[in-house]
Amino acid sequence: MRSATASLRAEHDLLREGIAALGSIAGHVEGGGSFPGADCALLLRFFRDFVSAVHCRKEAEVVLPALAVHGSDAQAELAGELLAAQEEATQLLHALILFWEPHGDLTAEERASFVATARHYAARVLRTADLEDEQLLPRIDQVVPADDRLDWDAAFRALGAAGPDAAGWRAQLAPLLARWR
Repeated sequence: MRSATASLRAEHDLLREGIAALGSIAGHVEGGGSFPGADCALLLRFFRDFVSAVHCRKEAEVVLPALAVHGSDAQAELAGELLAAQEEATQLLHALILFWEPHGDLTAEERASFVATARHYAARVLRTADLEDEQLLPRIDQVVPADDRLDWDAAFRALGAAGPDAAGWRAQLAPLLARWR
C-alpha cells in the first residue's frame, strides 16, 4: 500500500500532465486555432472536480493542518502560503470555466483572455505543486508521526467518494492528453 504522501505525489504527476495539455490548448488558441470546447470542458472539469474539489481538499483538510500542528512556525507559515496559493488557483479556475462551451469560436478579446488566464492558472498550479513536492510532503513525512497518519487513507477516500479517483481521471483524460502533447 502506498503512503498518503506518495499518493499525493502521483496526483501531482497527473495534474502536471493536465496542465501541459492546457498549455498546448492555450498555444493552439493563441495561434489562431479553433477553440476546442469539448476538450477544454473535460480538462477544466478534471481541474474543478478532482484537482480542486478532491486533491486540494486532501491537502487543505488533512495534510496542511497536520503540518501546522506538528511542524515549526516556519512550516505552519508554509501551510498558510499553500492554502493561499490554492485559493488563488481556484479563483483562476473559475475564470477559465467561463470558456467551457462557447456558442461558436472565441472573439479575439476572448482568445487573449483565455490564453492569459490559462497560462496564469498553469503557472500558479505548477509552482504550488512544486512547492508541495519539494517542501510540504517531505516535511510531512518527517514531522507528522506515523500514527497520526493512520486514518489519512480513509479520509482521502471519503473526500474522493463522489467521483472518479486519479486512475479514473487518467483513463478519461488519456485521449485528450495524447491529442494535446
